[in-house]
Amino acid sequence: MGHTGLVYFSWFCSVFLVVSSLWLGKWIWQHRNIPIINASSPLFLLHMILGCILEALAIIPLGMQENIIVDQGSLNFACMAVPWLVICGFLLVYAPLLVMTHRIYQLFSNRRMAKMAITNKVLLTWEVLGSLPVLGLLVFWQIYDPMIWVRSTVATDSSTGLVIATAGLCAANNLEITLVPILVFLGLGIVAGIYMAWLTRNAPTEYSQGRYISANIVMLSEALILGVPIIILSSSNPVSRCCCVPPASWQSKGCASKETDSIEI
Repeated sequence: MGHTGLVYFSWFCSVFLVVSSLWLGKWIWQHRNIPIINASSPLFLLHMILGCILEALAIIPLGMQENIIVDQGSLNFACMAVPWLVICGFLLVYAPLLVMTHRIYQLFSNRRMAKMAITNKVLLTWEVLGSLPVLGLLVFWQIYDPMIWVRSTVATDSSTGLVIATAGLCAANNLEITLVPILVFLGLGIVAGIYMAWLTRNAPTEYSQGRYISANIVMLSEALILGVPIIILSSSNPVSRCCCVPPASWQSKGCASKETDSIEI
C-alpha cells in the first residue's frame, strides 16, 4: 500500500472515530433523561466525547508530509497541531471524570448528612481551573520553542560521505523545558484520579466513575507502551512509523508514517 496509502488509511480511521463519536454524542443527548445517564451528567459525557474527537483529529496532522503538503508553514502548523489536539483532548476526556468522581466523594463522605449541593456549574469551574495550567504551558510552548518540520540526514555513504537517505520529521530544541512540565502535570492528574477512584470504590456502581478512570488509565498505559517504542524507532528510522489506533472505546490515538527519501549512489 506504501507510505501514502498508510497515511490515507489512518485518516480514514480518524474520520470513522469522529463520526462514531458524533453518533454517540447524539445518542447521549437523546437519552439524557434516563436516570443512569442523567446521574452521569450528560454535559460532562459530551465533554468527553469532544475530547475523543480532538484526539482522533490528531491523527490527521500526524500524517502530513512533503508529498502531501509542500508549504513549510503548513507543515510547521501540523507539527504543533498534534500536541494541541492530543493534550486538549486528554483534558476534555479526563478532567470531567476527575471532577465528577470528586463530587461523588464529597457527597458520599458527608457523614454529618448536611445538605450539600455541588452543581454542574461548580464542576465546570473546577475543570477550567484545573486545565488552565496545562493550557498555559501549551501557549508557552507555542511561543517559546514550537516544533517545526525539518529534514534531517539519517544515512550517509561511508566511502564518499554523501547523503543517501533523509527523513522529514517534527523537531524542537528545548522539549525538556516545554513538554516535560506538561507531562509532569498530567501525570499528577492521573495519580489524583487513581486516588479519587480508590476513595469512591464503595460508592454505588451507577454513581461511581472509578471504573471509567481505571479504564482510562489502562488506555494511557497502553499508549505509552506502544507509543514510546514507535517514537524511539521513528527518530532514527521513520520508515518504521506506522498507523496505530489502540482499540479503545473512549480514547483514540494514532501515528502515521513519515516520508523517507533515499538517494542512490
